Amino acid sequence: MAEHKIINSFVGLTFEYNYRVGEALDKYLDGLQGKKILGVTCPECERVLVPPRSMCGKCNTKTKKWVTLKPVGTLKNFTVSHVEIEQGEIKDREKPVIIGQIKLEGADSLLTAKIEGISPKEVKTGLKVKAVFRDATEGTLQDLDHFEPVK
Repeated sequence: MAEHKIINSFVGLTFEYNYRVGEALDKYLDGLQGKKILGVTCPECERVLVPPRSMCGKCNTKTKKWVTLKPVGTLKNFTVSHVEIEQGEIKDREKPVIIGQIKLEGADSLLTAKIEGISPKEVKTGLKVKAVFRDATEGTLQDLDHFEPVK
C-alpha cells in the first residue's frame, strides 16, 4: 500500500474594501472623531441604538433623533482571543486580546470593542468600563481605541 503524503500550503489573502458607510455611520464616525459616542433613538419603540442605524431593527421605523451617550457602560459579554488572522494565516498572539460587548449608559443595544487594563483571568461580566479614545482621531472606527475598567 502506498504511503500518502500530507502537504500543507499557505496562500496569503489580502482584502481591501471600499464602500459607502451611509448617513448614520458617517455621523457616528464624525462623533468618534470629536471623542463622542453618538446613538439614535427610534421614534416608535424609543430604543437608543449604538452604533446608530438608519432603521430600527425591532419595529422597522426610520430613526431620526440623535443623542450623545456617556462613554461609560457595563460589560455584558466577552471573549478572550489567543490567536489572530494575518493574511489568511492563523497565528498565536503574544498576549491575548479581550473583545467585549458593552451596554453604554442610556443605550439599549450593545457596542463591541476591545477591553484593556485588565487580565483575561480577572475580566467578568458586569464590569463597569469607560471608553478610551486615541489621542489623534481621524474619523474612523479606530478612534474609539478600547474600553477599560472604571476605577
